[in-house]
Amino acid sequence: PNAVWELDFRVGGGELSSGGAPGGRFNEYRATFHDIVEGERIVNTEVFEGAPGPGVVVTSTFEALGDRCVLTMVTECGSQEVRDIILGTGMETGAQEGLDIMEQIAEELALPLRIAIGIHTGPAVVGTMGYGRVRSMTAIGDTVNVASRLESAAKEFEAAIVISEPVASLSGG
Repeated sequence: PNAVWELDFRVGGGELSSGGAPGGRFNEYRATFHDIVEGERIVNTEVFEGAPGPGVVVTSTFEALGDRCVLTMVTECGSQEVRDIILGTGMETGAQEGLDIMEQIAEELALPLRIAIGIHTGPAVVGTMGYGRVRSMTAIGDTVNVASRLESAAKEFEAAIVISEPVASLSGG
């Protein structure tokens, strides 16, 4: 099958990405955007072909920090099974490749581009807050707080990604 990438970046819109390495496994990923607040956050669900359950909820928040923007992504997996599947995908390799590309782009920009990511695992409460048209999906709980603190540590140590000990253990590291 041919590789496909489609993006409809609006609330209710989505993303479709499918493809794979030549001779390798063909993968399909779909996302639906639930909340987009310019300069603040993006909330979406992600569904991977063959994965159990309804998918995961990803909350991406953006924080201005002087001349920098800090991106924090929290993924609510819904179950340990889904979490383990995600950890077994080698996604960190793809994330690092993406960070490397962004670093190349940042070298061409006048201002520095720095990204800090904190990754932790555990339960979180995910839900929709607000009233009427002003609603957003968010995640709260100790897991989210630890991920946020790890993201702060990544900034402090000028690291791209900082993971917790439980994540390292689960990844075999």
